[in-house]
Amino acid sequence: KTSGGKYLRQVFGGGSYLSQGPYELHWGIPDGDSAVSVEIVWPDGTIQVLNDLVAGEHYTVIQE
Repeated sequence: KTSGGKYLRQVFGGGSYLSQGPYELHWGIPDGDSAVSVEIVWPDGTIQVLNDLVAGEHYTVIQE
């Protein structure tokens, strides 16, 4: 979520022999908006919320 609205990105697992898609998500925050929170819904249905993230930083998130 940002101060201007919600944005959605999805990661799909799987692949084939010796290959795998990236597990990274990237998105931009429009000028004038600020990051409010990130909500992650893990495959088992667990919801994890991250607050106070700084734009322009890289984060590694591991399921709790």
